[in-house]
Amino acid sequence: MENKAIHFNGGFDVEFLSETPELNTFKCIVKPEARTPMPHYHEKFDEMVKSLVGTTTVVIDGKTSELTSGESVIIRRGSVHQIGNRTGQTIEFLCEVTPGVFGYKYFRDIEPILNADGLPDIERFKEVMRSHGLVPVINFKQSLIFGILRLIRLFKK
Repeated sequence: MENKAIHFNGGFDVEFLSETPELNTFKCIVKPEARTPMPHYHEKFDEMVKSLVGTTTVVIDGKTSELTSGESVIIRRGSVHQIGNRTGQTIEFLCEVTPGVFGYKYFRDIEPILNADGLPDIERFKEVMRSHGLVPVINFKQSLIFGILRLIRLFKK
């Protein structure tokens, strides 16, 4: 497989290790305080997250797990979750998606949105998420923040 790696401004890198119809495997490298995907759930696939370096924070249906090197968790389709780095060190974790219906194309599609100069277009980001089977779950506080960001974007135009 060709080298498929994507760098996101703000300290989030994704490297694809394998892609098949049955299983997609990718490694994420997340610097301290890096932005990570908003809470969401998957419609058509399950995801296994395994901590490789450091402590990976995984919140699934409101329950927080701090995974240390070698520990893993399964995220079943329909479970609202978010993965992040709450430490002062760079972390690495592995993701396995089954079946392999979600992969490199998603990260390639969100790259220009998240790496754009200025504020990211959150509505476009959510649209791309949905087109790849990820359903964003936004709470009131996040909705308020995104609304303010939309207003700022309008005034900047």
